[in-house]
Amino acid sequence: MTVASVRLTDEERAFLERLVAEGRFSSISEALKAGAHELMAEERLKSLR
Repeated sequence: MTVASVRLTDEERAFLERLVAEGRFSSISEALKAGAHELMAEERLKSLR
């Protein structure tokens, strides 16, 4: 697994922290990975069309 640094605005960080606080994700990293997986799934669907 590779480590990647990500620059977030204060608004983005606050949003991700809220998702973690609400228990939707265990960490900001997990929330970001979920977003990446969603984008990957969308790209796979586009390639099938």
